[in-house]
Amino acid sequence: MSSFDPMGAALDWLDAYRARDISIIDLYAGNAELECNCHGQSTVGRAALYKCWRQRFAEKPAGALAALTTNGDEVVISYAVPDGIERASFKFNDHGKIIHCQCGLLMPE
Repeated sequence: MSSFDPMGAALDWLDAYRARDISIIDLYAGNAELECNCHGQSTVGRAALYKCWRQRFAEKPAGALAALTTNGDEVVISYAVPDGIERASFKFNDHGKIIHCQCGLLMPE
C-alpha cells in the first residue's frame, strides 16, 4: 500500500508556490507537462518549468487556498491570485510526481 497522499502533494505545491520556492519543480516528473490556460502555453521538461516558474512567481503570486477537491484521478486546487481565483488540476505518477498540471483563471476579480 502506497503512503502517497495526492491531496497533501497538491498542498505542498501550493505552499511552494506561495513561498516562491523554485524547488517547486522537484514536485514534477522529468517529462511533466504544465498547461497554462492563462497564457495559452504548454511547458514540458525541467528547464522550461524553471523558466516558467520564475516568471509566475514574479507576475502571478499565489495567495490563500480557496478549495481542494478531487475529480476522478485528478486533484484540483483553487487559490487566490492577484486577478481572481485560479484552479490547477494535477495528475501524478506512481512515484508521487506531477506528470500533468493544467491551470487557469477560474473567477476573475
